[in-house]
Amino acid sequence: MTLPGVKVGELLAAGLNANGMLWVTSPAVTELEEQVLDWLRQLMGLTPGWFGEITDTNAAYVAAALPQFGIDLLWVTQVGDNPARLREAFQRAWDRSDVVFCTGGLGPTEDDITRETIAEMLGETLFVDEEQERVLREMFRQRGIDPMPERNIKQAKLIPSARAIPNPRGTAPGWWVERDGPVASRQVIVVMPGPPAEMHRMWEHEVAPELERRADGILVARTLKTTGIGEAMIDEMLSPLLSGTNPSIGIY
Repeated sequence: MTLPGVKVGELLAAGLNANGMLWVTSPAVTELEEQVLDWLRQLMGLTPGWFGEITDTNAAYVAAALPQFGIDLLWVTQVGDNPARLREAFQRAWDRSDVVFCTGGLGPTEDDITRETIAEMLGETLFVDEEQERVLREMFRQRGIDPMPERNIKQAKLIPSARAIPNPRGTAPGWWVERDGPVASRQVIVVMPGPPAEMHRMWEHEVAPELERRADGILVARTLKTTGIGEAMIDEMLSPLLSGTNPSIGIY
């Protein structure tokens, strides 16, 4: 698969409470209070217990790198470890974007549900990949942990349309999913770990080289700074060009 011309990209940050944070729902919270809290979480785009305590730096990192591969990032979504909302976010992204990038939700705990959600959305069955299981168990042995906690076995799972992306800095390999979809004959979902150190290494050594190999165009951006002239006047001067898409012009 190549990426001819400009492709529509989407970035999805899943499980933003997963970076070493624990959230607890108290049984003392009444049903009405829980409903109000859930409404607030949805309004603020937060997962339970995560009220602005984690900054999604992964989105800015990936967004800055996409133009060189000819990928136009049109949407960024942040969603917590809620099965229904995560499923909705993935479905919406899959239905409108050529390439979907996701970070987070690849850990070994029960609330790390990115793999399960993608598998359900695509109608594919998860299976334990023998090679990934071997790599995972060896990694734990090298760290002096033997046997490996069985909960980590979920990190060795794939679906038929996915291949594992190596992650030497952590226990969670990424996913490169590629198959037919509603937008194009070959659509891609790239899933990377949430911890920035792991995600950056995976992007630089695995994902970016693959995107570069497939790309046949780039997006070029220029910033023109003005002084002594108001924003409204500039808007009037550029009005004939503002509705175009090449170039796409924004006034800030």
